[in-house]
Amino acid sequence: MRDSLLGESASIEGFQWSAPRPDTRLVTALYRDHPVCVKVLQDVVSDGTHTFVTLGDPGGMAAERTIEYITDYTSFEDAMTMGLEVARAAADGREA
Repeated sequence: MRDSLLGESASIEGFQWSAPRPDTRLVTALYRDHPVCVKVLQDVVSDGTHTFVTLGDPGGMAAERTIEYITDYTSFEDAMTMGLEVARAAADGREA
């Protein structure tokens, strides 16, 4: 799973993946000296997927920014891949 999430990106270090609950997946990593946290929560009641991307200290008060997006139901892997790409874009200053 790790390789499919990272794709062709070389700059992600310290990648850790966990499933703290059956409806949640969490990825933490370091991208170009930016701590990154991607949390995916699936809402089975509304068939939606909530993805939270945090740049900065994922567990503390020093977060640079948090980006949240909600989609129709998608797989955990697709949502985490999308979240990591959003984190890369935000850290690189490429987000629209």
